[in-house]
Amino acid sequence: RVNLVQYSGICFNTKTKEVIVKPIPKADFSFIQSCVNVPLVFTNQSVENGSGTINSYNWDFGGIGISTEENPNFTFLSGDTVSIKLLIESSNQCTDLKTKELIIATQASLPILDLKYPSNNSLISDTVIKFEWNGINAREYIFQILGL
Repeated sequence: RVNLVQYSGICFNTKTKEVIVKPIPKADFSFIQSCVNVPLVFTNQSVENGSGTINSYNWDFGGIGISTEENPNFTFLSGDTVSIKLLIESSNQCTDLKTKELIIATQASLPILDLKYPSNNSLISDTVIKFEWNGINAREYIFQILGL
């Protein structure tokens, strides 16, 4: 409840009004660190928090680009540390802003791969070939047989 009192000399007037304060939505998002020239997916993780439906997403990719998509992709063309901002607005016109730092690598750490079996120049006479390897700094492995 809000009470406003207006004075003009010795006279005054009072006005009282009920005010409903709604909670604000909570902006949040996630991403995986990336390299230059690789599309980066930003995942919206904002919650309504009782403020009405979130109906507006405004992304700022470090002053380099913008998007109004809920879960945008963006490709950075140079390495740097940039501030990623997400401003959301709910159907009750409540807003929230979340800012996170993102490091764009110009070069990723190269994976280290060691083929344990079969060893180099092994003569394999079986029709089933078993491969074993150790890997560091790799997210996935692609197995290819070359020269067949």
